Amino acid sequence: TKPKKARAIICDAREFRSSLPLALYGRGLTVVPSTLVVGDYVLAPDVVVERKSVSDLHGSLQGGRLAGQADAMARFYRTPLLLIETTASLKGTPSYVADTR
Repeated sequence: TKPKKARAIICDAREFRSSLPLALYGRGLTVVPSTLVVGDYVLAPDVVVERKSVSDLHGSLQGGRLAGQADAMARFYRTPLLLIETTASLKGTPSYVADTR
């Protein structure tokens, strides 16, 4: 049998300010930094993820930015996903401490 090829996730370089890329790497995934025009993470050629913190989601909804991002993701990828990062999903990370102050 062939050894399994490591999965690679393309991650927008600006996302390295969050703890998610390091968490993915810690789980054994290959994280490839890139400057993405659409989305924050590309999981497969047809799957894109836009990550939002709750505060960013709120601002994106109020400013109308989310609709444009969703349209672009749907235009270029068959499976667009929205990841909403809540305080509970950050538990145990440095971001959790900052959110709960």
